[in-house]
Amino acid sequence: MKVRILCLTAVLLLALVAGAAIAANADRTGTAGATELRIPNSARGLALGGGMVSDPGGLEMLYYNPAAIAGVTRVEAYFSNYSYIADITKNYVGVAAKTSYGTLAVTADVLSIGDIMETTEDNPEGTGRVFSPNWSILGLSYGRYMTDQVTVGATLKLISESVLQTHATGLAFDAGIQYRPGPKGVWLGLAVKNFGPNMRFTGSDFESFHSTSDNPQANGRSLASQSAAFELPGYFEIGARYLYPLGESASFTGFGTFQSNNFYSDVFELGGEFGLNDTFFLRGGGAITDNKDQLFGPAFGAGFSIPVGGTSKIVADYTMQTVRTYFDDTHMLAVKFVF
Repeated sequence: MKVRILCLTAVLLLALVAGAAIAANADRTGTAGATELRIPNSARGLALGGGMVSDPGGLEMLYYNPAAIAGVTRVEAYFSNYSYIADITKNYVGVAAKTSYGTLAVTADVLSIGDIMETTEDNPEGTGRVFSPNWSILGLSYGRYMTDQVTVGATLKLISESVLQTHATGLAFDAGIQYRPGPKGVWLGLAVKNFGPNMRFTGSDFESFHSTSDNPQANGRSLASQSAAFELPGYFEIGARYLYPLGESASFTGFGTFQSNNFYSDVFELGGEFGLNDTFFLRGGGAITDNKDQLFGPAFGAGFSIPVGGTSKIVADYTMQTVRTYFDDTHMLAVKFVF
């Protein structure tokens, strides 16, 4: 009884925290910051439309719901490479391990947008100097079973952004719960993502030297401006999945999730996965939204799970997501090792 009360309390707290995200305001999209938090790192999740809040898939589903890592049985290591739009690349690595107190995971995201030629007011054609912005996210996650049907989890993320001598650092928090009710093959999930204090850019690039007099011999002053603070792109998700057996060796799993955003239009995410002998998988999915400027279209992917002695295995996934205009389609490769 105590466990059920704790689980119900966790659900209510998540719903209360999510209240800030439910009031979506797409008109404020341009004021959001740290939007790299919304770039996925799971090839399987990307192929299934992103609606994976209810999937207990272990480390590769951590991005969607931290409660998913409760299902890690021993040790998992995951790596993905995402060729995003505009030559942006995102690399992700994570390790999760089962302990007697639950599952712990450490992750790192590094976003690269390549080299940029520096331009100034005095040198609009370029100064000859080249720089590379650095954006990274470090995460520490914990998940565990509350009962044999309920898992909970949380992630604390350290965000770092750097462009030349301009820097911003912040913290974001994710929390989630997954529940397996009576019907076999059904999982429900709920998560709140990217909640934390506002961030602000600082650094010596905000400083400038100004003369205080027409006298060339007079001393000038160094003045510093201040950037406006910006909010994190938080959102709330609730969804379900259902696994339907197709004979003894095949299965089909359907996913559906509702996502409510504090900066973007609300989204319904749908996906389906066909599996054969728990070894080969075909996937497809996409989002339904009233946003006429939606950049991304449907995604498609495939994966293999290869046993490597005993219960160890290697999982390899590939996904291509269509882009409706301006940019080329995106591609993600991922590998998971289960020891």
